[in-house]
Amino acid sequence: MPYIIDRVKLVKNRHVFTYSILVDGNQIRYKDKNFDHLSFMRMDGSKYLMTPGYIFLDFSLPISNNFQHFKQVMKEKFILKGCTTIVSIISVQYERQLEKCLREQRKYLLNSPIDYLIGIMVPLKKLTPNFIRLCKRLKIPLIMILIHELRELDEVQWGWIRDALFPQQIPFFPKIKQTIQPNMFKKKWNHIVKTHKFSSILDCPKEHQPLSKDILMKIGLYPERGEIHVGGKVNYNLYRYEKKIEIVEENALVDYDKHIPEIIVHNGTILKAGERIFFRSGAGQEIVCSLPGRFRLDSTPIQILH
Repeated sequence: MPYIIDRVKLVKNRHVFTYSILVDGNQIRYKDKNFDHLSFMRMDGSKYLMTPGYIFLDFSLPISNNFQHFKQVMKEKFILKGCTTIVSIISVQYERQLEKCLREQRKYLLNSPIDYLIGIMVPLKKLTPNFIRLCKRLKIPLIMILIHELRELDEVQWGWIRDALFPQQIPFFPKIKQTIQPNMFKKKWNHIVKTHKFSSILDCPKEHQPLSKDILMKIGLYPERGEIHVGGKVNYNLYRYEKKIEIVEENALVDYDKHIPEIIVHNGTILKAGERIFFRSGAGQEIVCSLPGRFRLDSTPIQILH
């Protein structure tokens, strides 16, 4: 049944604006200053600040048969922080391991109450054209490259890697060891990225923090995820609005370590209301990014595996 979230606070260009939003099932139908002329059921949103459901990167989801432990991890590390989509990164040492590791992670995430997609982490030395072609076939949306020493960057045939990627743009996110001097790495990596026109970033995103708009574009999730917009899916958080809440980015990334959403909605269904969490095992779906890389007007939208 359609309903209106009336006069809720949204953030645009670091300023707070008031909107009314018409929701129908799992789709945002309209967004305007008010819908006083409409007679749908209304929810008073005037006391709330709305953010999109966050997307978190995760390196450490433990594969375990203990469902209660899985449930606890999901609640504490993701749901209570307003995360409605996980980018789960699995570590792979060899090409032959990849398909098996993907099967195991998919099996583990079948009970996830929120959506997910699976990326991989591979040592730079193991990044080969054949490995890239396999990732393309398996529709891997993100390759995280583990770099142990700076000199490894000079030992890769980047031209061959670029040719193997074509025409897709699976993003490379570098993760460097602490022994590498960051400024030297960034200079070298930036040169490689610009020369070969890779989709990448300079700094590895932190675990369990909302991914930025730029990163979501590179993965292929934005604007389907990470924004409240007409035609988008209904994934949002509602925080008790306080003028002292600091707006740190355009999408109102409040301090998720200090503020817990009052209400969380995932794909049109309430995930959290007040103190109560509605843990629906298996409600999460795997997202497949048909075209990883920076969002373009002619790109193919993401698809959900049912």
